[in-house]
Amino acid sequence: NRLPQLSVEVFRPLADPDTAEGLTRAVTMIPASGEFTYATQAIRKSSGGATQAENLNALPDTADMIVALDRLQAMAPAVASVSLVAAWFGDDLRAGACKLRPGVEVMAKSTTPVGWSVNGVSRANAFLVSRDDQDRPVYGGTPADFAVVQAIREMKARGLRVTFYPFLLMDVPPGNTLPNPYSANAATPGQPTFPWRGRITCSPAAGFAGTADKTAAAATQVSTFFGAAA
Repeated sequence: NRLPQLSVEVFRPLADPDTAEGLTRAVTMIPASGEFTYATQAIRKSSGGATQAENLNALPDTADMIVALDRLQAMAPAVASVSLVAAWFGDDLRAGACKLRPGVEVMAKSTTPVGWSVNGVSRANAFLVSRDDQDRPVYGGTPADFAVVQAIREMKARGLRVTFYPFLLMDVPPGNTLPNPYSANAATPGQPTFPWRGRITCSPAAGFAGTADKTAAAATQVSTFFGAAA
């Protein structure tokens, strides 16, 4: 015989207002990805006649976003501002070749009462994030527009100030043959796997033979990257 192994999580904040939790005034809300992670209503997917909740992981009858906000305000009662992070996906470290798109975890999924859509892009037309060797998506999808709106409305109703924080995740999978801008004349095939977005650069990059840095070609590449965004 042995004592049972128990795991508990305590949510009650410390009474001392001078703790980190008591002094925190602003937070960043992540994970930034997850198709329905920010929805404040239950979203269920249907498959083979059965339904499964997409965003009821913490409690069986309350959306994860609501649970997260309840616990945030209980544990850090001085928080007044939240930055809500939502990710799109880039697919190339070369600024002139990188496409920025909302992504999904699977191309076919039926959800109720609302389906996934971002910036007018439907699931069928969205970027499909890469998968690992067990056929699992390596990223969660871009949060659906309706879910982002719900999250913002919920936070504002609680008296929180909200900053919308667009974010970029790089989906450059293993085994790619994309020209590496961090090589002489960008002639080496294969870019780093799932790189940091801050590595997006002109091609070839500064410090490498044939670099476009500080040239009209670099300006053109940057202009292509931003497109018509204003």
